[in-house]
Amino acid sequence: MNVALQIVPSPDPWLIAAMVVIVVLAGLLVGLYVQNRSLRRSIGVYKTEHVELRRQIDEALSALKESAQSMKAEPGGDRETVAVAEPKTKGADDGVLSDEELFIRMEKRLLEGKAFLNPKLSRDDLAAIMGVDKNRFGAIMKEYGQVNSCTVFLNRMRIDYAIMLMNQHPNFTIDAIAKACGMTNTVTFTNYFKRYHDMTPSEYRTRAVHSS
Repeated sequence: MNVALQIVPSPDPWLIAAMVVIVVLAGLLVGLYVQNRSLRRSIGVYKTEHVELRRQIDEALSALKESAQSMKAEPGGDRETVAVAEPKTKGADDGVLSDEELFIRMEKRLLEGKAFLNPKLSRDDLAAIMGVDKNRFGAIMKEYGQVNSCTVFLNRMRIDYAIMLMNQHPNFTIDAIAKACGMTNTVTFTNYFKRYHDMTPSEYRTRAVHSS
């Protein structure tokens, strides 16, 4: 009995090589597609963060503009003062407000509209907001503000505002946070931050991330 043997032709090596090349190219295309989508997503996140930072800065600038609109130039100088009320001596028609009430009124005025973000705000401006003369202002600040310097008092408020920004926007840079809270000098901002919180802004951010 004769058995017919069927010979299977061997695959064409060129065809195999072509198929391998096609598979490799397909893998590269898939990799490029995935990488492109990841890059687009990263760019989108960056744009969102940039827009949010711009919004925060615009809000701060808007508050500064509102504060500036209520300020007038002092005669004979370039310094600006808040135009709220002329300083009054103790007992000069300041109603029945106590020193504590005068301090609370000033603090409330600073917080409303974020006037404390104005880097030009001075001791005279705060005394004018309080409605007292410089000597009485100093005594009130020492007793109820627990400070001898209005700069220290204002920077304490700015650091508190910076803490809020850092908690809400952990991706903002330290420099951006400093500027947004009214302290254009990052070194000064860092020194005051460390004074009140016993750590630098970067250390605070690291601990906040680890504790979340």
